[in-house]
Amino acid sequence: MAVAGRFRQLRLLLWKNWLFIIRSWKTTALQLMAPCFFLVLVTLLSLLPQGLEDITDPQPETLGRLPTCKSWNGKNCYTLLVFGLDLSAPFFSPNEETKQCINTLMGDFATVSHLDHEHIKNNTYLDFKSISSGLEELMLDNTTQAAIVFLECNYNGSSPKLNYTIMYNATRALKIQQLVFGSPDKPDGRSEIQLALDQVFMSRVLNESVNITVQAETFPKIFQQPSLASKQAQSATVFLFCAITFQFVMMLYNVVSEKDLKLRQGLKLTGLKDSVYWCAWTITGFGIAFVSTCILMATGYACQLKYFFNTNFIINFLLFFLYSSSMVPLAFFASVFINTIRMAVAVGMMVFVIGLIIISLLGNPFLLSQLYVYVKPLVYVLSFLPPFHLSKAMGDIGLASSDTDSNGLPQTPYHYGWNELFKQIKVLLFDFSNRENPVATYHELPPTYESFLMLIANGFFYGILFWYLDNVITGNHGIPRKWYFFLQYSYWFGDCCPQKQRSGQYLLRPPVQSLQKEGEGDSLLEGQQRYGASGNALVLNGLCKRYGSFLRCGDSAIPMAVNNLTLSVEQDQILSLLGHNGAGKSTTINMLTGLLCPDKGDAYFYGHSVTKELDLVRSSLGVCPQHDILWNDLTAQEHMELFAGMKGVPRGSIKKEILQLLEQVQLDHVADNRVGTFSGGMKRRLSVAMSFLGDPCVVFLDEPTTGMDPKIRRNIWNLILEKKKNRVTVMTTHSMEEADILGDTIAIMTNGQLRVMGTSVNLKNRFAGYNIELVVREDNVQQIMDIVGTQLPGATLKTEPLKVEDGVLLPYNLPPDCHANVVPFFKILEKEDQIAAVVYDYSISQTTLEEVFINVTLHEVFREKQYQPLLRSGSIMSGGKVSPPASDNTYSS
Repeated sequence: MAVAGRFRQLRLLLWKNWLFIIRSWKTTALQLMAPCFFLVLVTLLSLLPQGLEDITDPQPETLGRLPTCKSWNGKNCYTLLVFGLDLSAPFFSPNEETKQCINTLMGDFATVSHLDHEHIKNNTYLDFKSISSGLEELMLDNTTQAAIVFLECNYNGSSPKLNYTIMYNATRALKIQQLVFGSPDKPDGRSEIQLALDQVFMSRVLNESVNITVQAETFPKIFQQPSLASKQAQSATVFLFCAITFQFVMMLYNVVSEKDLKLRQGLKLTGLKDSVYWCAWTITGFGIAFVSTCILMATGYACQLKYFFNTNFIINFLLFFLYSSSMVPLAFFASVFINTIRMAVAVGMMVFVIGLIIISLLGNPFLLSQLYVYVKPLVYVLSFLPPFHLSKAMGDIGLASSDTDSNGLPQTPYHYGWNELFKQIKVLLFDFSNRENPVATYHELPPTYESFLMLIANGFFYGILFWYLDNVITGNHGIPRKWYFFLQYSYWFGDCCPQKQRSGQYLLRPPVQSLQKEGEGDSLLEGQQRYGASGNALVLNGLCKRYGSFLRCGDSAIPMAVNNLTLSVEQDQILSLLGHNGAGKSTTINMLTGLLCPDKGDAYFYGHSVTKELDLVRSSLGVCPQHDILWNDLTAQEHMELFAGMKGVPRGSIKKEILQLLEQVQLDHVADNRVGTFSGGMKRRLSVAMSFLGDPCVVFLDEPTTGMDPKIRRNIWNLILEKKKNRVTVMTTHSMEEADILGDTIAIMTNGQLRVMGTSVNLKNRFAGYNIELVVREDNVQQIMDIVGTQLPGATLKTEPLKVEDGVLLPYNLPPDCHANVVPFFKILEKEDQIAAVVYDYSISQTTLEEVFINVTLHEVFREKQYQPLLRSGSIMSGGKVSPPASDNTYSS
């Protein structure tokens, strides 16, 4: 089997991605139509009324009386304060004549204004010091509305005089305008005070009633409704960002999904090159960016957005496409550190929010210029983020559609063309370091084309950074490369040595030696490997793996998942690897397939190292992983075609091989159904069929029949037995029956160590013995038990004697070291008439593999550290004696 070429792999991955895009049409539609949604939203918002009042033809309003001050803080509120000052008098206190004039006028004022005396506080008799302090207290505490300071007051005689100053509380005046008149353009109360005061003064001078009518009219304003282009320019930047950044979130989600569901692992096991995998995703990402940009541009023109009409088409298209493309490598870079879909969504939304903040704050050239002037280091940091350059470019282009320029001055919208792309935008800034004499200077922002170049630079930067980290950080997809991998000749041009042929000489490092006990034959050597001309197809040499966090790496307190695993397997053999949950079976297979990096040791496939020649090793592997690595949106036929193509199966024979394997696993009738509709057992059968595609040299089956019914399970067993010729098959299982039937060699692991290894028959003989059942007359039970104890020392009753129809059943378990006494014992049962008369029936059978497994894995002696493993390199170690508890049998090793 030869791995497919890079171009063929790329074509298959693009075909797979295309199927996902078509079949996940709802997600695809949401992703591509996001620009339409956001741009339509921009248009609707720009058409909303602004609530502005047309005052191009203001109508006059007659001034009324002074509104009464109303308190909103719980304190007394004076509508009017009255003070009298004589700047020429000592302490500025007015004379009695002036005081009398003030009191008279304010009395008339209260009558005309319909004010009660408690609303007017007359401080005419206070000196200046008291006046100033009282005025300050009342005005600062917002307990008064206005004040009148009389400087001269005389309405008697030939030359009447009235000289006063009106003081008003600005906060109160604003509230009067808003609460009383409802508009900031209405009178604030000062005109009403002046009108009433002048009216009562003239009435006193003329000694008759005077009625003065005054109309106030706001100065006409030229009303200018903000243009549609101006309102669109204010909101388009944010919404355009949302429209095109949504693609980043979806890309990150899709890439991490394949990582989290271990789909990338499954592809790598077929010999897929990382460069091809990421090239396919890059082309897919750029393709989506191109289509999305086209939809964005079409929607912008369809919605009559001036942002698009006032800008050169190519400039706009390049900006949005470059930004979308630069976010694709950023998504790849983020995926290196993210292993779960949930985390991918969270990180995607976080980047989205950060970009939205940047766009909202820095899309304004004035704010951006202040950032360049006062916080220049922050600019360098933000330059690594594509949203920053998008905000800069969109802010520059958006000025063309705005009614104001970069300095807030009115301007006529203009067309943004190629010349504007290279112009620097000038922003007027004021230096207030000298508050008495601030300096105004123009700051020039970088031209817009630099933002385009920086988007390209960002894309290359994150692409190169991602490429390096993806190779040196394992994550959960394989063995990492050396930090200097890019300097190695083999990385760029491959191994200079030709691939060793399957039938050639095999490099065995180190040679595996048999530890056969002296005087014992081959039958005692469980799993003895023969080193003839063919050699060993699979050799494991001291594999070790310890899980744990980076900070605790090497900590001896963390248990070893696999501890010094050494064994070898011949071609045409099936190795059944047994062990309890957590024994290290799946970890072993993950190391052999290159999904995990061994801490120590190595493995050799026909002489090729899994740690040094992983790509070459994977070219001859077939793997059925513990968890099905399947895409729910692909059919069974498409899965087979994808993996067959990846493994380099010739195009002419793909359909024939796929049809044959699907028939063998009885999935040919559902070949065109999507895997998402399959049951667990059907998915498992598909995974088994995929593992045999391309005639692999070594096949790993990790619990291949999980979830299958008995009939289908038997069918899969026949397939595995049929396919074992000319290859090595390594299988893990929890079914003792499955291991017994399929395994030419059975290995049992506990706590990461290999404990025993051998054929099923030899393991049963050595670690379980035989089962003997005797049916005897009820009156002679004790007699027969005594005879068994004498003739078969070590035999133990498995259960209490059971009463059956013909007598009493005595079930015995015979330890392995008592098998020599079995034949003499049965001769006694047959030849001695007295015994034969009371023994109605007897039978002997070999114990099950399950009993072997229980004895090996659960026996306390195998968990004690002072004992060495009972097996090395495919044979049982000699010279030891194991003594289990008294209730069990004694096994020698």
